Amino acid sequence: MLAMTKSTETRESAPKIYEAGFLLSPHISEEKISGIVSSFKAAIAENGGAEIAEDFPKLRDLAYPIQKTIGHTKEAFGNAYFGWIKFEIGSENIPLIEKMLKDEDSVIRFILISTVRENTLSSRRAPGRPAVRSEKPPMSEEEIEKTVEALVAE
Repeated sequence: MLAMTKSTETRESAPKIYEAGFLLSPHISEEKISGIVSSFKAAIAENGGAEIAEDFPKLRDLAYPIQKTIGHTKEAFGNAYFGWIKFEIGSENIPLIEKMLKDEDSVIRFILISTVRENTLSSRRAPGRPAVRSEKPPMSEEEIEKTVEALVAE
């Protein structure tokens, strides 16, 4: 019974891989963005975590307006800086990371998920499907008529 408890404790405290995606207010300066990202990384390291990968926030148009109350003012955002950090940390420290993201006024919205270490980014594809090329030359009107007559006769 004691061995079962120890293995459960070991499993819970073993580091897991997480990814935090976040939207930052478009009203903040570039210098402040790097400071916010640095503070996120520092908080992860202070809580026993290690950064695996990141994408520095870039200004993006949002698919729909997002509202957030900052102080006593409700503000709507049509664009925001989007960035993400993938890191490894013990699951017991996740509430601290989540609280840090919630408490930062510049964060409009965030998501914190458990993931895998491997790169899960998809490669960008050109919109639409590629044209299908036929090896056969186009049919003449005469060939089309013969094919239609053969189908009708069946």
